[in-house]
Amino acid sequence: MKKYFKILELNSNCTLEDAKVSRNNLLKKYHPDVCLQGKEYAQQKTLEINEAYEKIKEYLEEQEDIKNINNFFKEEKTKTESVRTEEKKPFSPALFLKELFKKIKVKFKKNSTKPKSKVAKEKKVKFVKNTLIKDERKQERNWSKIFLDIVICGLSVVAIILIVLFAVGVIK
Repeated sequence: MKKYFKILELNSNCTLEDAKVSRNNLLKKYHPDVCLQGKEYAQQKTLEINEAYEKIKEYLEEQEDIKNINNFFKEEKTKTESVRTEEKKPFSPALFLKELFKKIKVKFKKNSTKPKSKVAKEKKVKFVKNTLIKDERKQERNWSKIFLDIVICGLSVVAIILIVLFAVGVIK
């Protein structure tokens, strides 16, 4: 790994951004049109630089992943420790019921829809009636579709029976 850091002229505690900048500068320096040592040397150097950059990039990404994993487990450890400290509190039925009723009140207030005026009540009644009528119409349509499906299926069965009887020779 040290070889790759030397090729890109970096130290071992660099960032991915540093590696990119160094690679770009070296690629400009060893470009075949600019390099004084010749095109073959420049091409060889370019390959080395790109290979070193790829290896360093992989290495730095692995290190970043390891840091993220370690941080994740540290966070989980602190979460479980905080849960354990909460569990040590003594259980009080009165407090439990009080908190439960608070939650129920909040949910009830959110879910309850009380019309504020007569106009609002009338609108709500109209809306309910209209939705019921629409549902009835949908059910009627569904029954008619089901009936048609049954009729078509029955006709198909009759047709198959006739074909079989014709093929067997019962019907001529």
